[in-house]
Amino acid sequence: MQTKTTNKDSSTTESRYLNVRQAACFTGFTEGTLYQFVYEKRVPHIKKGRAVRFDKDELIKWMDESRVDPMARPKKKGGLWRG
Repeated sequence: MQTKTTNKDSSTTESRYLNVRQAACFTGFTEGTLYQFVYEKRVPHIKKGRAVRFDKDELIKWMDESRVDPMARPKKKGGLWRG
C-alpha cells in the first residue's frame, strides 16, 4: 500500500503514505485524536481493512484549510486595551 519515491539528491527514501504513528508525529496530534478524527471522518485518510494510512499531501492541505488568521491588534486608548 505504501508508495516509495526516491529523491535524486538524497539516498533516503520517503513514503507518501503515513501510518497513524507517523501522522501523529507529523501533525502534532496524538494517535488517539487521529483515530477519533478517522472515526468521525474529520480527517482525510485511506482505510484498507483495519489498516489506516494518511496521504502526506492531503494532511498538509487539510491542516492549511483549518488555518485561522490572527485578528488585527486593537489600538491602545488611554492606557487600556479595547477590543
